[in-house]
Amino acid sequence: LELLDVSGNQLTDIDAQFLHQLNQTALRNISLSTNPWDCRCDNPLLAFAVDNAARITDYSSLRCADGQPINSATLNDLCSWLLELSISVAVALVAIICILGTWMYMKYSLEIKVWLFRHNWLQWWIAEEQIDTDKQYDAFISYSHKDENFIVQELLPKLEGEELNFKLCWHVRDFMPGEMIATQITKAVEESRRTIIVLSPHYLESVWGQMEFNTAYLQSLEDKRNRVIPIIYQDIGDIDQLDPELRAYLKTNTYVRWDDPWFWDKLHYAMPHKRRLKGIQATDNMRMASVDKLNLLKLSSTNMASPANDSAPAIDHAVTVKDIDNGGPLEHYVNSSNPSSMAPYIISNGKCN
Repeated sequence: LELLDVSGNQLTDIDAQFLHQLNQTALRNISLSTNPWDCRCDNPLLAFAVDNAARITDYSSLRCADGQPINSATLNDLCSWLLELSISVAVALVAIICILGTWMYMKYSLEIKVWLFRHNWLQWWIAEEQIDTDKQYDAFISYSHKDENFIVQELLPKLEGEELNFKLCWHVRDFMPGEMIATQITKAVEESRRTIIVLSPHYLESVWGQMEFNTAYLQSLEDKRNRVIPIIYQDIGDIDQLDPELRAYLKTNTYVRWDDPWFWDKLHYAMPHKRRLKGIQATDNMRMASVDKLNLLKLSSTNMASPANDSAPAIDHAVTVKDIDNGGPLEHYVNSSNPSSMAPYIISNGKCN
């Protein structure tokens, strides 16, 4: 079939399937004029006529029922409302997406940033500013000594491990014997980019804990930067019943819960973001340890009058002990003959003669 002439048949439209079949044929001459064509935007004949103008011998004579010529200009005019509707729908969808995105970001901004930080995406958005280069530590840990197992078994190994490799200020290891504890707390906060507060009922009862938090809080206000990382390690009850400064801080800043499945990711995100080179810590992290000896720092609360649950007890003196395994992580050693008569000893890394 090479010729199709349907002119002068009072046709108003042609079935879309039939037009599709015509497109598959080798027709060279098609005549469609002298028909009162229904010129609606959704009439497939209009698009067919414009696309096949070379094969329609009477293309210039095609007219709609109202007398309009059938050509590309007419098609655009007839379908302009459809284009406007499409643009309106697209703009509305973009607006809805923007509104939902803004709401999601405001509600879950921390989770979003933590997820991006975890996957090393958009680091320019969440990266740490190039400041605090003069500070010695990445974080100072403030806690009650009754929660020390959590510090020694969980927090220190993870944060100071090879993967994260942060440099922490831990009073058991890094405070200098003989100096006033209050002075060393102030110095530790000033020399640390963050202060990690391990909140628990024991911490809330600690006088030293309150001092450490207040010092870190004042440092944050002075620097106009969020330097305090509160960790809710155990249930601390109603926040409204807490100390005014701590209550105000927890209500206006984010904190991390130990029972949160994302705990380590959120804590890592809250820490300084600048990547540290592996192996940078070594003996730097142990001001009290010598190169070839294992120092035992005895915890003592007799140096200053303070409650038994203070978070930063005074350091009395260093003792050298033999016959201790040098290869393991930090552990507690207590006098086996009378465990209750002496405070636990904290082992810092090193070698034993």
